[in-house]
Amino acid sequence: MVLLQSQETPFAFVMLSLIHYLRKALDIPCCHHEKWGGSGYPRGLKGAQIPLATRLFAVVNVWDALKSDRPYRPGWPEEKVREHIRSLAGIYFDPQVVKICLESGLLKGQKRPRKMGADGKPATVNFLNCRFHRPRQRA
Repeated sequence: MVLLQSQETPFAFVMLSLIHYLRKALDIPCCHHEKWGGSGYPRGLKGAQIPLATRLFAVVNVWDALKSDRPYRPGWPEEKVREHIRSLAGIYFDPQVVKICLESGLLKGQKRPRKMGADGKPATVNFLNCRFHRPRQRA
């Protein structure tokens, strides 16, 4: 099954809305391609129309993606990532969120360890084969 990027957000909504404890966070997968300047998708939200949790996630997600080693490239140095994120403040990212994330130390030195596959490369996850479960309801 090929999942087009434009289908990612509705697909995520359908799958994750079935998981009760994730419902409060649905804005993140549903709006994480929205851009501060309004050039994103799927709804073309702009500025403060984008949920705050999503605006925070956008900066943290790009930080993690660029800092981390990938099978096709090594992670970027911290200062290069900072400059890249700063350059997109007001275009892709909420300028206030960028300022808080970069000045607070929230992102400083965080590098998530990656699980390695048997071949020595970072492991990948096939989400189409994952089992989703519902947490037990308390009586």
